[in-house]
Amino acid sequence: MEKFETKFQFLKYDENNSVVIQKWRDNTIKMNGEDFKREMLFLADFFRRYHPQRVLILMQDFEFIVDPELQDWVNENVNSILAEDKTKTAIVVSKDFFSAVSVEQTIADAEKEGLENRFFDKEQDAQDWLGL
Repeated sequence: MEKFETKFQFLKYDENNSVVIQKWRDNTIKMNGEDFKREMLFLADFFRRYHPQRVLILMQDFEFIVDPELQDWVNENVNSILAEDKTKTAIVVSKDFFSAVSVEQTIADAEKEGLENRFFDKEQDAQDWLGL
């Protein structure tokens, strides 16, 4: 099991289940656009290194608003990597309405690339859908 953490997130790769788990910390409201890009590039590196079949994104504490420019950047620099591997992604949504909507808009764009994504309110439901 490979682990990595930053000021804003924890990342873990579980080889047995071919899953990357990303958990955002509760301080994301303090992020700016450059912080967010840096965090997403760490995640992209994880995807490139491990080519997971599944991704579990835990956003219950995520409070950063992903504006449309950043949404495009994420799709170009992060989601495109997942699209290459046809990765199945489960997202446990933020409690913050505006953050959740901004993430859902980003993921909606990624689905155009053929990604299989689904949003959940509960982590267990997300794990079940991913077959974990």
